Amino acid sequence: MAPGYSAAQRREAAEWFIVIRDQTEPEAQTLQAWLRWMEADEAHRTAFEAVSAAWHHTSPSTMVAMPTASELAEDDYDGELSVEQWLASRKSPAPTTPGLASRSWRGLRRGVFALAAVAAWMTVALLFYRETVQAPSWGVFETRVGEHREIVLADDSRVALGARSRLVVNFNRERRELRLEAGEAFFQVAKDPGRAFVVRAMGGSITAIGTAFDVRAVRDHVTVMVAEGVVSVRNRATREGEQVNVAPRQQVTFDLDGREPLQVRSAPNLEERLRWREGWLIYRNEPLGNVIADVSRYTERRIEVSDSDAATLRFSGAVDRQSVDEWLLALPEAFPVTIEAVPAQRVPTP
Repeated sequence: MAPGYSAAQRREAAEWFIVIRDQTEPEAQTLQAWLRWMEADEAHRTAFEAVSAAWHHTSPSTMVAMPTASELAEDDYDGELSVEQWLASRKSPAPTTPGLASRSWRGLRRGVFALAAVAAWMTVALLFYRETVQAPSWGVFETRVGEHREIVLADDSRVALGARSRLVVNFNRERRELRLEAGEAFFQVAKDPGRAFVVRAMGGSITAIGTAFDVRAVRDHVTVMVAEGVVSVRNRATREGEQVNVAPRQQVTFDLDGREPLQVRSAPNLEERLRWREGWLIYRNEPLGNVIADVSRYTERRIEVSDSDAATLRFSGAVDRQSVDEWLLALPEAFPVTIEAVPAQRVPTP
């Protein structure tokens, strides 16, 4: 099947990928330019998703070590033959060909640069999380304000735990059960057909066997976004105990009291939303109250929305996790709110 984008668009997507992820703190202008490029053509988004998926699914264990100077000097592969043909030719002496050394160096130099690019590409994933925890079959894991942690569970599943989050793990022979009591977590589930992987949050449950999905629990709402596989989401708070299946690039939201029915929606901005793992909080048309509750996990200040009308205002934009206070002070420039500083909190009011 055709990929839905051209080779040139994929190269451009790869360049954007490197620009965005190669900067510890991308400038706002860079981020906005990237978002405009993504929205300009659906092929751009498809190409970027393909590049992102390739990066996220590449294991650091496959990283190739750079050759030494002596190995470079001894290597005469010029890249003009397949590796199989070149290895076969080495079994018998080959006639000396004028210019072979220069062609070998050119081919080898291209290979070295490619290896260097691969090595740099694959080390990006190792820079963000400062701590990886090897978890037992049970335990409680918490993060502080602004802190992220990566947890490797007993079954080799991985959890990226966001700021000010609390996760309770309880595995047994029949079931892998977790409870997200607050915050956000991205789960990459190891396949185990004999044991379901269940995440509970605010009276609801998310069940998977082998997949990748994000769960965010803020205020009185839980949002589930699926990156891979299919998960089953159930809200026990509703009278019927509604249950829906959520496929890749889809999301569903449920509330603590079961007031809202489960509705599966498209999640076209999945990659943007998952950038919280890199320190960028990106929102598309979300209620300001939910945004405030989410960014509050990245500041020591207590932030509240004092008016229900202000909480329903819709917000789209990006927030750097290290600049939450600055973002808050700039909020009145875009919204009809004022910021009132009181002891230990800041409260937007209409």
